[in-house]
Amino acid sequence: MNARARRDPERVRREPGRLRKEVRPGDLLVVLAAVALAVALWTASSLSSVRAGGAAVVRDGTVLRTFTAADLAKDATYAFESEGYHYTVRTGGGAIRFEAADCPDKVCVRTGWISHAPQVAACVPGHLLLRVLGDAGDVDVVNR
Repeated sequence: MNARARRDPERVRREPGRLRKEVRPGDLLVVLAAVALAVALWTASSLSSVRAGGAAVVRDGTVLRTFTAADLAKDATYAFESEGYHYTVRTGGGAIRFEAADCPDKVCVRTGWISHAPQVAACVPGHLLLRVLGDAGDVDVVNR
């Protein structure tokens, strides 16, 4: 130890580059604030989405099929063909997804289940969209 450290034992703990091992009340406040913020953001995002009132399969702006909320609740599969590609769409548990597709990139399949308006699953090569629709009484956006 050098002469300064012997005179001031606290100096060793205050030197830059040395880690402090104790936790102070301010550290706990920062952690609690971060956790509270994460919970608030998660709650706000889950409350802001609208539960599915139905869904639609759309190709180039034309609706090929619509599904009601009751249709989405039933476990069923449907076949579609678009731009030479073949798709299997599955419904169940109030959600819808592309279950299988023979398109080259399969982004539509990897999107997985969608169940809240205005979620969309899209297959660009096949020009096909799955769009979740909100209930008629739900508001998506309010502009002032």
